[in-house]
Amino acid sequence: MSLSATLISYSILLVFVGLIGGSLPQFIRLTHGRMQMIISFVGGLMLGIGILHLMPHAFIQLESIDGTARGVILGLTAMFIFLRWFHFHEHELPETVEVIPPDSQTLLPLAIHHHHDHDHDHSHDHDEDLNAPGHCQHPRHRPTWAMIFTGLAIHTLLDGMALGASMQSDVDHNHLLWPGFGTYLAIVLHKPLDALTISSMMIREGVSFKSRALWIAGYCLVCPLGAILFLAGVEQLGGLQQQFLGSVLAFSAGVFICIALSDLLPEIEFHSHDRVKLTSLLLAGILLAMAISWVEPAHQHRLTPNIIEEYFPPAPG
Repeated sequence: MSLSATLISYSILLVFVGLIGGSLPQFIRLTHGRMQMIISFVGGLMLGIGILHLMPHAFIQLESIDGTARGVILGLTAMFIFLRWFHFHEHELPETVEVIPPDSQTLLPLAIHHHHDHDHDHSHDHDEDLNAPGHCQHPRHRPTWAMIFTGLAIHTLLDGMALGASMQSDVDHNHLLWPGFGTYLAIVLHKPLDALTISSMMIREGVSFKSRALWIAGYCLVCPLGAILFLAGVEQLGGLQQQFLGSVLAFSAGVFICIALSDLLPEIEFHSHDRVKLTSLLLAGILLAMAISWVEPAHQHRLTPNIIEEYFPPAPG
């Protein structure tokens, strides 16, 4: 299958799962616990893909441990700063939102159960009096759906570049059956969560069902756009292609690791009653990433003569 045909197939599925994720608030009773189960599995998968797939491929392309490490830390730091400043990557739902049925303009309230079992000393009780004396308040500007959409669109553009780099790397190593599949799987499983975030914000602001569907479909197509931009640009680099490809793979590994940890770490002290279930799902995601790396052709991770000579010099004499 050609890169173009593969990318078209990937794009169709991305839009499909994105629309499903964006429609979930209207058809399924969502709870915080259920969201965390999904996030644990997808977070484990993204963590595994970043470390077990993107980083090794970057190392093979760059032929440098230091260069790979610099790319990873740059991607992780850039995404961390982006998340800290713009707060766009939050898979939380408002306790009550207003739902617009597809065939009506009448707003209907939809209750979304949101509960933590916070049993540590630093309480986050959702029922506590925010105006009580001594309560530490953290005023925060509530973002609009347009702000969330813009931040996630930039994030998914980076995902698309990671996908393009993975596809190109697989093609360079003659892995022509579903190139970039590992990276794509992590992206496609994460997109419903992003679409759910956008949709929930739009519902709260009274955006119609049709408009939400169009915006979410457009959002999902930003990812293949990033892949197209990468694949088109890398062809123009000539002798620098390998260096650029490795740098993007390393940067993408850092982005994937940061996104995974930003989803996983905030809840690490919560859900004591679900810790076995959530940990099992996290491990299942990591194991899936490992399985994907195992089925790749062995030569994709084979050391080149340059790497062997630099890091494993022949013994004296």
